[in-house]
Order: sequence, then C-alpha cells, then structure tokens
Amino acid sequence: MPFRRSAVTAALLCAGCAKPPASISHEARFAIEIPSPPSHGRPSHVLAFNGGGSSSQIPFSSLIPISWQARSPAAPVTLQLDFSAEGDRARIVSYALYQHGRKKVGDHRARLDQSVELTELRGLGFHPFDLRVLPATPPPRPAPALSSEAPSLQLSVAKENWDTFTIAIHNLSTHAVLAYAIGDRSRMNATEAGLDRRPAIPPGGTLARDEFATGSLTLFCALFDDGTWQGDPAIAAGFKVRLAATEALQRQIDQAAARVLADPSLDDAARVPRIRAAIDALPEELPPALVRKALAGVPVQDLTENQRRVLLYALHNLKWGNSESLTHFQPGGSITLAGYWDLTHPGE
Repeated sequence: MPFRRSAVTAALLCAGCAKPPASISHEARFAIEIPSPPSHGRPSHVLAFNGGGSSSQIPFSSLIPISWQARSPAAPVTLQLDFSAEGDRARIVSYALYQHGRKKVGDHRARLDQSVELTELRGLGFHPFDLRVLPATPPPRPAPALSSEAPSLQLSVAKENWDTFTIAIHNLSTHAVLAYAIGDRSRMNATEAGLDRRPAIPPGGTLARDEFATGSLTLFCALFDDGTWQGDPAIAAGFKVRLAATEALQRQIDQAAARVLADPSLDDAARVPRIRAAIDALPEELPPALVRKALAGVPVQDLTENQRRVLLYALHNLKWGNSESLTHFQPGGSITLAGYWDLTHPGE
C-alpha cells in the first residue's frame, strides 16, 4: 500500500463525506475507492456524479516518496482528486496543490470495476496508487445495533453508504434538542453535537447524520430547550455548564462591542481593532458560581478535568469566532459596523 504508516488519515476519511452541489446531480453514478494507509486498514469511497461536484484531498506527506523531488522545498503539499461521471465511465482529474497555486497533473477515465493507476505521481517523486471504480450502491452489510438512553429520542438506519450508515435521530419531544451525544459504547467514544445557539433538532423533527458505526451505536444523552435532560447525567452536566458559560461569555462580548460602537470619537475603521482588543481581553474561565447554578438538578458534583479542558477550548474558540467575524467588514461600505454586528449576531 503506497502510504506511510504514520500518515494522518483524516483527509482520506473526509473523502467519503464529500457532497456534490445540488445543481450537479441528485443521483450518484459511481463510487471511487481510495486505498487507505495500513494503519487504518479500510479504504474510503467518494461518489461520482454527472457533471462533477465531488472531490478528495490527500496530503502528499501520507504518500511514499521514491525520489529526492518529494523532499524538495518546492514539492506539492496536497493531492486533489476531482470525480465526475461521463456516460458509462468515471472521470478522475488530479491536481498537485502547492503553497501558491495548483497544477493539473492527470486526467483518467475508467468503466465500472476497472482500476486507474495514478502514474503521474511518479513525476512528482511519489509512489503511485490505484483507484477503483465501483457501483454507487454498496453491497448489503449488517447495520449497527441502535439504542437510546434518552427516551424521547429514537434512532433508525435511514441509508447504507459505502463507508457509513446514515442514522436518523427522531425527536419525539415537544421541546427542541439543544445538544446530544452519540457514539459506540464498546469503543468508549462519543460525539457531542449542538450548543451553537440554535436547536440541533426541532420539536418532533428528525436529524440525519452519517456514522462510521460497525458494531453498535448509542445515543447517550440529550439536552432540551427547557433545561431538562435525558440519559447520562455526567454528559448532561457538561452540556448545561457549556451552555451557561458560552451564553455568559457571548453577553460579555456583545457588551464590549456595544461600548466601542457607542464611542462617538471613533470611526468604523478604528472600532474594528478596538472591538478585537476588547474581546481578547475577556477572561476564559468557569466561575464556580456559574458551574454550581448550571449543575442544579443534575446528580453530578462537578465537571471532569477533560470536560473543563474541552469547555475552556470552546470558550477560546467563541472569542476567536467573534473576532474573526469582523474580517469581512469593509469600512466605508454600504453598511455600518453597528449594522454589520447586528446582522452577524442575530438574536444575541
């Protein structure tokens, strides 16, 4: 397998998640199989549509070098593969992405069940590898066992994909789900979603998400918009504290921005760096009183160290996101900074 064992596989895994623009095609024609490093063991797949619209990016650092060119400072950083369907053949176009710009290096076509060798990689100093054209629909395989520890949320398999299963999360409650945790208990991992100031699942609604589940999948906890929760109390504790802490910090950010925007001695060009500085000066902390109040009614005394670490990171990202949102503001344009702030911070 032409990949380094130490390679990071995230770029390959995201290949299976590539989605085409809705205007291209609604039905996939082929699946392109991409080999993975030995450390991962399983290939990933990208769907090919009429007119294109899907792609994958693979770091060259994950490929096996075969010449000095691969170690040259001028070597490309990322291999981009664009996929499309043309009649009864799949088309694969490869690009070498550099620090500045890109270069087309290959253009291949293959029919169903045929393979394509990316021979152009040799010219860049790397060992080539094969891509295989497969049917868009995968062969049947056992679905994961589904369970929910939150009675108001039910799971079902909506679709089988090559690398994932599309799991439908049904909210049977009359309240919106603000956050939930789902994962594989046997692997002791869970993905937390939501808490971004808008409901994850509306009342009576259904959310579809792709999961790399093979054995079992459990919904461990859900937090609702009335403050109630179902499932694992330790996870609920983390949700409730994070919600309280992020809301408190966002209020401080909005107040700091409002003070700068109200200063008549400043124009909008001067206000931007002032707001950024004010945001940066805000503390990233978890006041004990806030934690105690958020945990009221939850049979948990305190957050774990890992929960605190994750939450402090989320607070840092909240500050960064608010500051970064000012990047796209153009002083002197058709909208004032105050109007821009209101537009980019609705309902806060």
